[in-house]
Amino acid sequence: MIYYDFRRGLTQKKCVDQLTSTFGDEAPSKTTVYRWFSEFNCGRSMRTDEFKEERTSRSQAVVVPQNIDAVRELIMQDRYVTYPEIKTSVGIITGWVFRDEPNPTKVIHAKGTLKQMVACFFGINGHVTLENRKTVNSEWYTTICLPEVFEEMRKNNRQRRIILHHDNASCHTSAETTRFFEGQKIKLTGQQPRFGTQRFLFIPKWEK
Repeated sequence: MIYYDFRRGLTQKKCVDQLTSTFGDEAPSKTTVYRWFSEFNCGRSMRTDEFKEERTSRSQAVVVPQNIDAVRELIMQDRYVTYPEIKTSVGIITGWVFRDEPNPTKVIHAKGTLKQMVACFFGINGHVTLENRKTVNSEWYTTICLPEVFEEMRKNNRQRRIILHHDNASCHTSAETTRFFEGQKIKLTGQQPRFGTQRFLFIPKWEK
């Protein structure tokens, strides 16, 4: 019908008036008529409503009963309400999605891994194995970790003296750790360059 009126040479206003008189409330809006006239003036002859097809491919996130009712109420109050006014009143956004445009890519992020402190003890005879995944604090360090390590180091010589080097982590310099070393035959060395992981070096006392 719009294309027929365009071919007859009618103006957009006359086309709108005729459609309104014929179809009443079901007539296309003024915006739709003007848009089609603009398409025909640009040389378009295909009358398939590609705009409608594009609209159907939009995200359905805003197509909910609450928004539909709100938009319908605005249109019932003012038939000439504009898209910007509807967007502002209802709080929704609009945008064109082209027919051949692929669906948006959903980026799935892997679950983050928390930073972990790794305790690694080694001496002249190799590594000392500890239980994995323990929180490194002063209590664990002095009641579980060090006693277990010292027991392993002295299993063949109960009187063996051990020289321990560890860094300045809070669990190593705390008052609780200091008191623990006061009762042990352990000599502490100065701090060496820091490693990527928390490492400890035990050096047996050399016999002269």
